[in-house]
Amino acid sequence: MKKTALFVLLGVLVMACTSNVNQEQIDKIDSLIVTLEHSQKRMDSLNFQEIAEKKEKIEEHIDFIHNNYHDTLSKYLANNLSEYKMTEEEIKKIVLDNREKVEMELDKSIEQLENLKADIQNNLLEEEQAKAYYADEEEAAKKMNQATDKIVKSYQRSERRFKIFYPVADSLITQLNRKGIR
Repeated sequence: MKKTALFVLLGVLVMACTSNVNQEQIDKIDSLIVTLEHSQKRMDSLNFQEIAEKKEKIEEHIDFIHNNYHDTLSKYLANNLSEYKMTEEEIKKIVLDNREKVEMELDKSIEQLENLKADIQNNLLEEEQAKAYYADEEEAAKKMNQATDKIVKSYQRSERRFKIFYPVADSLITQLNRKGIR
């Protein structure tokens, strides 16, 4: 009888310890999911249609000026148009070209974490295996958060730069239009 009670007590203690470890892992996973969902919300807050339209407008302006302005540009105008062109390149390379990849990776990371959480809750993984999977997902989440930060900052910088350099290009095009160049 004493041996049976001892085995039952040992079993309860092992289950209680395992339950605490599982809950700690689940809490860490939930925290990581919240962080990734925050990154998703940041991406969702950006108006990619509008920034794509601005990129197109910059391309149109630069092409028009390149094809129709044959005088020597002042240093001021050359620098401003160069900055305007760099804004277009930043929008394309950092914001638009990376958007879908980052959004897909965010979705994938959240799904992986949800699956890991379910596996832990259902005791389908050994503790060390769960820790290894979590470490992999934590690293992936870190990269996704960094990629999101890069896109958001680039988007915001491009918005500011567009507001500065659009009027310069638009003014030059207006001058050309007044001369009959369309």
